[in-house]
Amino acid sequence: MAIARFASAEEFLESGVISDSSCVITDIQIPGMSGIALKRTMDERGCCIPVVMIPARAELGLEEKALASGALCFLRKPIDAKALAECI
Repeated sequence: MAIARFASAEEFLESGVISDSSCVITDIQIPGMSGIALKRTMDERGCCIPVVMIPARAELGLEEKALASGALCFLRKPIDAKALAECI
């Protein structure tokens, strides 16, 4: 299993590795396209890779927005390794 990091959602979408990916772990507030917009774009492209969202900030209603977008899990920082493993 390989792990790849990207500076932005756009970089990931343009990377050509989506078809080889088995899971996406993203923050919600990231440079450029948000994690929620990333999930929606993946859905529009027919990509059904599970997405785990981990926000840097705790905003009211953010968890509901993330889960409504189709995120598999929503985990708050600091991340519990067991919770992340169970989610994946």
